[in-house]
Amino acid sequence: MNRPYYDFTNEEIRNVAQESFEDLQSNFESSSISANDIYTVIKDDFSMNGYEYAKELEDRGANAIDSIIVNALDNISYNFDELNKTKVKDWVLDNNIEPSFRVGDLVEYKNHGNIIQEVIKSIDYEKALYHIRIDNSSARLIPFEQVSKA
Repeated sequence: MNRPYYDFTNEEIRNVAQESFEDLQSNFESSSISANDIYTVIKDDFSMNGYEYAKELEDRGANAIDSIIVNALDNISYNFDELNKTKVKDWVLDNNIEPSFRVGDLVEYKNHGNIIQEVIKSIDYEKALYHIRIDNSSARLIPFEQVSKA
């Protein structure tokens, strides 16, 4: 029952590439970039930004890449973020994930190797996240499975 974490199938990666390509097909084609080219570079590393994807595409033969294409490529990470959010929501529903703690409970979690004890401010049931107080005006999002009783 592990939380989905940016683990995409080839089909999902191909769909993101195709959607990105279709949004600006004529721009991509004028730079000699196909949907398959986009798929290939994002399959290798779907955590790059638009500029990094553009450089990779140039290295593979694309030309005259402009800021419109870079911006479109920059949206790829947003598309993967949205896909991952959907997978997490489905995982929560499919596995009937419920919080073990309530708002106001003192809990602990690890942050950069340190054990932090703090109070839960709110709960995101859809994404199985606790909003744990950092200070009076901010909170850190911590997955249910990373929190224990203080």
